[in-house]
Amino acid sequence: MASRPRDYQLLCEAIDGLPGIGAQAAERLAEWLVYRGDVGQLSDILTRIKHSEHCKHCNRIQCQQDCQSGDDAARFFVVTSTEMLLEQLSMLVDYCGPLFVLHGELSPANGTGPSQLCMDDLLASVEAFPDASLLVLSSDSVEGRTTAEYIFRRTGRGGERVSVERACEILRGHD
Repeated sequence: MASRPRDYQLLCEAIDGLPGIGAQAAERLAEWLVYRGDVGQLSDILTRIKHSEHCKHCNRIQCQQDCQSGDDAARFFVVTSTEMLLEQLSMLVDYCGPLFVLHGELSPANGTGPSQLCMDDLLASVEAFPDASLLVLSSDSVEGRTTAEYIFRRTGRGGERVSVERACEILRGHD
C-alpha cells in the first residue's frame, strides 16, 4: 500500500490542529480541499485576513471607521470572547454600543495570555466610556470565568459575565 505524500500528510495534520476537528474530519477536509475545493480562493481570503489590520477600538478586522463613535455615556460596553458570540447577540438584539472582541480566552496552558488577547487595547477602549458597565460574553469554563474576572479587576469596572441570552435581557432593559 502506498503511503500518503508528505505535503498531503502535513495538510491533514494542520487541519487536525484546528479546534473541534479530529483526525477523520481533517482527512475528509484535506481530500475535499485538494481534489474539489477552490484552494486559490481560500488561500487568497486567508492571506487577506491574516494581513488585515485589527481595529484598536474593537479588535475586529474590516470594522466600520466609526465603530466606537457612539454615545460616550453608553450604559454598557460589550466584550465577547469570539466573533461567533457577537454574531449570536446581533441576531437577537440590535446593539449599537461600544464593543470589543477578544478572539479567545485566557489560557496559560494553551499559551494565551493578556497580550495575545490585546488586553491593553481593550483597557484603552473601555476608558473611553467611563460610565459603562461591562458585559463579558465568554464561555462557562475556567478560562471564560478567569478572563471575565481579569477584565473586571484590570478595569476596576463593575459588570457581569453573561450568556448571550442574559446579555439580550440586559440590553433590552429586562433585568
